Amino acid sequence: MCTLTVDCYQTAIESTVQLAIAKIFNNLLYYAAACCIPLLVLQQEKNISLVKQQQQMDQQQQKIEHLQHNAAVANALHDSTTEALSYIVIASEQISNKSTSIQSDLYHHIQENALKALAGTRDAIRTLSADTESDTPDVYPARTLTENNVSRLLHEEQTSLINLGFRGDVAYQGTFGHAPSKKSMAITALLIKELFANILRHADPNLPYTIFMIITDEHIIIHESNTSASQQTNFIFPHSGYGIHHFRQQIENIGGTLHTNQEDNNWLFYTKIPY
Repeated sequence: MCTLTVDCYQTAIESTVQLAIAKIFNNLLYYAAACCIPLLVLQQEKNISLVKQQQQMDQQQQKIEHLQHNAAVANALHDSTTEALSYIVIASEQISNKSTSIQSDLYHHIQENALKALAGTRDAIRTLSADTESDTPDVYPARTLTENNVSRLLHEEQTSLINLGFRGDVAYQGTFGHAPSKKSMAITALLIKELFANILRHADPNLPYTIFMIITDEHIIIHESNTSASQQTNFIFPHSGYGIHHFRQQIENIGGTLHTNQEDNNWLFYTKIPY
């Protein structure tokens, strides 16, 4: 009887221990699940958030590439087309003044069509560059300036003005202290063409202009001055808004400066471009 009671007691204790262990194990499983499930949900939410962020980054990159493409096309149009059309307009005006009435009518017809083409080109430039003001992507023109062709570009632009009766002094001095960046040289190339084009459109051909370009160890410095024509021509050049304001923004974005001043008919320009 005693033995039976002891055995029963031991059996009861063992059962109680097993039940306690089972309960503890169940509690552990419950708490583990209670802890892990929120962590798994949180991790899943993080994964979803990362996917959305990557999608947004991809969309932003696509937008930037689109803006870069449009701005590059606008650069190319401005660099290669508008100056040439302006040249045709002014050349036609000069030739028509020295021609017979029939020839004069023909040259005026050429002039009118060149002006239409110029207006259309500038409309295209405005459309392509309309969304780039705030983003200011890095873009480069079709023709990028190099250390070896600076003087050649200056000579080409000066020759074009000479052929239309403009006279001025163009000087270039200094050497690059190190290899210039592609962006700085691209901006400089477009700026040189813009300065000569502005002389063509706005300066008095009977008075001299000056363009001095100086290369220091760290900067490209350009001084330009001319006298604005007191009498405007019979035509008005359309504007793209892609001129000095655009270059000021681009140059300041890379740490440079650009200043202009207009006193009476005297136009002064100065820029300092880090390279």
